[in-house]
Amino acid sequence: MLYVPILRCKAGEKDALIQLKDDVKDKIVPLFEVAPDTISKFSDITRAWKSRKFYFDLHAALEIDNEKYFELIDKCIMDDVLSDMIPAVHVSDNSEKIAKVKEVSANGIAIRVTTNELSDPDFDFSFSDMLRENELSNCDLILDAQFINNDTLNTQIFVLKSTLSTIPNLASFRRIIIASGSIPDTLNVPKEELVSIQRFEKLLFENIRKALMPKGIEPIFSDYTISHYSYFEFIPGMQMSFKIRYAAENEYFIYKGLTLKKGGLKIDKVLEGCKAIIEKSGHFKGPDFSWGDTEIYDRYSGETTGPGNLQSWVSIDENHHITLMVNLLSNRS
Repeated sequence: MLYVPILRCKAGEKDALIQLKDDVKDKIVPLFEVAPDTISKFSDITRAWKSRKFYFDLHAALEIDNEKYFELIDKCIMDDVLSDMIPAVHVSDNSEKIAKVKEVSANGIAIRVTTNELSDPDFDFSFSDMLRENELSNCDLILDAQFINNDTLNTQIFVLKSTLSTIPNLASFRRIIIASGSIPDTLNVPKEELVSIQRFEKLLFENIRKALMPKGIEPIFSDYTISHYSYFEFIPGMQMSFKIRYAAENEYFIYKGLTLKKGGLKIDKVLEGCKAIIEKSGHFKGPDFSWGDTEIYDRYSGETTGPGNLQSWVSIDENHHITLMVNLLSNRS
């Protein structure tokens, strides 16, 4: 396992996974995070990833009781994907839920800790109890910094390092996964222009990696791909815009087009976005790099005349992003 992309079980993400090359699929274990608007689509994405391992967790915005949670677990049993699932638990989860997860999981569990949770005054006590009650060799630890930018990077690095330094028998965990994301919750960028946003995930990860390497621990990289970690709720009447979020090693290239109402998804407008990525970014990987890159290039060259829709552009951006991260991590020194 090289990479853990955090996905929300949406249709565009499902298609992005389906279109990945097999050698890329072999190196990732996605974390499927069920959000309020994707709880009914959970089975779709797990079927698209059948016979491959995945993590399973609930987004903080999805507040459901144990009974509803167990219904999701039962869906995994019915869909015959339970043998592929690694459920994630949090220190705030009650004992009944954790006991059920441990009972049904054939792959152990993941203990997921967000930096927001670290501020809870009861965290240290609850986390210590959780570590004592679980066999760490059958547990993965996911430390999740969530959103990071230039203002919060050093603080998040300090918080994660401090947390790791207080965990006894740290090397006993099966895996340690470091997650974060740099995409802001709102893309306040000029329309019909190519802009870049610096990526901070690599900087945070490499800092934590250097701290863990002397302990004989090689952490695993995770990110929120092309999305912000928070839950986006679509409100009827909201004007959605065509956009391309094209990842490079150290930045995201963003092309935000017009709203759909103003023709943002007309082929000539989509073509302008594809031209910007290919001709202006300086980081286009070529049509053979991934299915997503092929889709961009085919519109640029006129091979494809259909503009696609918002869902298909999520698939294109996501597919490129995951392929890029596997490529970068595979060639890491």
